[in-house]
Amino acid sequence: VPSEFGQIFDRFNAMARAVSEREDLAAHLAEQEKYATLGKLASGMAHEVNNPLGGLFNALDTLRRHGGDSQVRESTLNLLQRGLTHIRDVVRSTLVVYRPGASRYVVTGTDIDDLRLLVEPEAARKGIRIGWINEVQAQLAVEAGSVRQATLNLLINACAAAPQGGVVRLRAQARESSLVIEVGDDGPGLPPAIADYLASRSDQASQTWDGLGVWIVRRLVTEENGSIRVLAADNLTTVIRVTWPFRQEGKARQSVDAANLVEALHAN
Repeated sequence: VPSEFGQIFDRFNAMARAVSEREDLAAHLAEQEKYATLGKLASGMAHEVNNPLGGLFNALDTLRRHGGDSQVRESTLNLLQRGLTHIRDVVRSTLVVYRPGASRYVVTGTDIDDLRLLVEPEAARKGIRIGWINEVQAQLAVEAGSVRQATLNLLINACAAAPQGGVVRLRAQARESSLVIEVGDDGPGLPPAIADYLASRSDQASQTWDGLGVWIVRRLVTEENGSIRVLAADNLTTVIRVTWPFRQEGKARQSVDAANLVEALHAN
């Protein structure tokens, strides 16, 4: 007959295996969410690259035929530079968000502005006006990968929720001890179950809502000891305010316990 200690040991090992399996599955779901986001942006990104490419080929043809004219040559070279710069910026912005191991513990205003390039094609397709107020100037001690991925998901969801010709707004500002980013839209409003879930008032998100990655937004923010509020303001039906506290030197981020992992698996 197994001893009481042996039974406790076996149960502990079983629990450890279950937690490890949940961690692996949660990590796998997080990767899937990244690719789902990238897939949603792919057609718009292709458009953003293809548009200047057509102009670049025309510019090369002009340069071949009229390159002897100094004025034509100068204006054509300027056009080539602008087109290549645009393509570079689109590619760089995408790589910054999705490059493995690219996370760092400093956020700049450029990290946030990069996201506008990625959502503008989707906004243009629906005629959505983007209001963009980025007051971040200094480097802030916040995990950049979490900020970029969570904010990008919120922006994509806002573009999906906003009506044709609607409005999506972002505001980012550094406060005394935190980075605060607000993403809002004038759509029909966030379902109450999703709002409660994001604000940590509930551990169950609706299985029927087709928004992108609400569980991973909450998980990313929670891991950085941040908070999420859902409100209505400035003629917008939904404003999601995310607060990331600045990291204290030597302070590790909050670990995700087994309960949070179970919640993550049930949320999506």
